[in-house]
Amino acid sequence: MKKAIALLLALLFMISMLAACGSAPDNSQPPEDSTDDSQESSGEDSADQSDETDNTAAVTGDITVWYPDTWSSDAPGFVDAWKTDIAAQYPDVNVTFEEYVQASIQEKLTVAMATGTTPDIFYDVQSRIAPAANNGLLVDLSDVAGGISDLAENYAEIGKIGNETLYLPYTSMNCYSIAINMDIAREVGADAYLPEDSVHWSYEDFLKCCELAKEGGYYGSQLWAGGPTGDAAMFSLYMTAGSQMFSDDFSACTINNDGTRKALELVQELIDKEYVPAGAATTLDYNEAFFAGQSLFSLPQGGAYIIMQRENSYEAGEIDTIFDMDFVMYPSPDGKTEPVSASFGTNGFCIFKNDENADNIAAAKAIVKLVYDDPSYMTNIVTHTSTAPVLTTVQADVDEKYAAYVEKGDNFTATYMTNSFGILEGWWSDWRNAYYPVMQNFYSGSATIEETLAALEQAGNDVLAAYAESNS
Repeated sequence: MKKAIALLLALLFMISMLAACGSAPDNSQPPEDSTDDSQESSGEDSADQSDETDNTAAVTGDITVWYPDTWSSDAPGFVDAWKTDIAAQYPDVNVTFEEYVQASIQEKLTVAMATGTTPDIFYDVQSRIAPAANNGLLVDLSDVAGGISDLAENYAEIGKIGNETLYLPYTSMNCYSIAINMDIAREVGADAYLPEDSVHWSYEDFLKCCELAKEGGYYGSQLWAGGPTGDAAMFSLYMTAGSQMFSDDFSACTINNDGTRKALELVQELIDKEYVPAGAATTLDYNEAFFAGQSLFSLPQGGAYIIMQRENSYEAGEIDTIFDMDFVMYPSPDGKTEPVSASFGTNGFCIFKNDENADNIAAAKAIVKLVYDDPSYMTNIVTHTSTAPVLTTVQADVDEKYAAYVEKGDNFTATYMTNSFGILEGWWSDWRNAYYPVMQNFYSGSATIEETLAALEQAGNDVLAAYAESNS
């Protein structure tokens, strides 16, 4: 029995040795040509793939994105494409997209900041994001910004406070300008008084155009003040007339000056001669009247985009009428002064700290980076809006017939745009909300020019004082 067991063990040992020999490589012949480069390349590829896989797998989180309702027209398909890319590249990140109404986002954001219910990712105009940055609510995005190699130089410092990048610009808004119904202009003879260079013209020329429009059965324009949206047109008139609304250090409201007075005198004449409808118009009023062919001018417009939008809507059968349009800069009292046009600066992204969850912050950064890495996202927005890209590798994809308008709008923005008049300060939204009711009183005849100037100055100083106290 013992002998049988010994024989069995010997047999098993021999089998195992044969198996080992069979698995060993045959070194009797030299290996086929295999260069070190291919081996290193293979190793690097494996390492890169491993790192990429590990980084993607490591990104987890549960985050919320707030984006504007205007993206339905300004960036068609943007959100759907973003969702698809997130699902493909970061499958372990749960993202909730919430569309907000741009007309009421200021109140919504203010409440969210006060109650700790802010989203993780927020996209909006820079001026509305400024209060969150100034109050320490935002994540430093310097690492994300450092990975955006083709960011245009003039946007590199935007969003920085000290050594931290708290906001990432995405598109730059074109400056405001005056849209013109050229069919009406030619019909009534107003085209003879428009600026030949689209830039330099006087109050006298502007009023003559409005006079001819009235004689032809049209309004010259409408007066904004039905709400805060659209106020940039008035600010542009003030600054073109030489007004400085706030001191250089933003410690005082200085709007009660001769420049603002001249602009209000122009407005007063529009009212007295009934070149504009009575009362204060909203942006919606502006668009409805102008695009219905009832007025010659629309004061708060963004240049080439409005022309493209109207023609595209007409070709799609969404509107019944179309007319020839152009746009010019704001007039000055003497027609020689260089115009100044307000711009709300840039639109872009910020990330709120919230409970400072490291996973959620990392996920939010990765998701924002996606729309910078793929240029099609930015191309989408600048093609459908009156904005310019912040990346040097992106340009609007527009029909050749609009190219001259786009170039004109871009030149206006590059030459005459400013956002250094307070719009990027944390108190700006409060100033806008205080400003327009004062203007409503002026338009309705309840206040004189001097009373309006005094009321605006007081309102501005009250806003500055309240903001200083709340941040002391």
